[in-house]
Amino acid sequence: MIMNGRLIASFLTDEEQTRYEQMLLPLDLDEKARRSLYINQNGSNLWKVLLLNQNGIRTPSLQELDLIARNSPDFLKGCIVDAPAIVLRSNACSDKDRSYFAKQVSGLIGRTSFPHAVVVEGLNVKVDKSSAYSLSFCVSDKLKVIEAPAFDCVNHGRTFQRINPDYTLDFDDKSPRKVYTGYHSISRLCLGATLDLETWVDLTFSYGRGQIVTVHQTQSTQKI
Repeated sequence: MIMNGRLIASFLTDEEQTRYEQMLLPLDLDEKARRSLYINQNGSNLWKVLLLNQNGIRTPSLQELDLIARNSPDFLKGCIVDAPAIVLRSNACSDKDRSYFAKQVSGLIGRTSFPHAVVVEGLNVKVDKSSAYSLSFCVSDKLKVIEAPAFDCVNHGRTFQRINPDYTLDFDDKSPRKVYTGYHSISRLCLGATLDLETWVDLTFSYGRGQIVTVHQTQSTQKI
């Protein structure tokens, strides 16, 4: 399918899955890291999405996924699709594993205070055998930190029409699409099976409906 006449979006191909598996071969992975990274072609989690982007296979931003959801809803309906970004609401929490990642990302972006949620883009993956998944984050030259009050816990369950480039949401009481902000210190960002906006606390678990979408440049002028 064509997005904006510039990008073509498709589900992860056999060739791209093979390239992904080849990316894993030189890494020093223990069993925990292997469980997090060896994800089937019909499957997705945050680590896989970040590693694909880190190695030149681009996946859509949350806003691009929203564009697909609004203009061609049947393409994504029934799928769970991860965006290459996380939401951070604090630098610690009571859960030891989540607190590890919240503290780590807070340190990477140089933040200790969170009056509002922030979205962090441009994270890469590294092997880290001290973490719950034997993986953690490092920063790329594309790191961005965006203040995102729309993702504050107070908005959990509200309905919206659109996700804007600055991560504001066009809230609309008549829309069927909901935002599930959650209440956790750190979460992954997903578009859900009914095209809702979801934040998941588990960074590695992948449901069978998980799918990865990739985007490529095209010269076509056709719209979605």
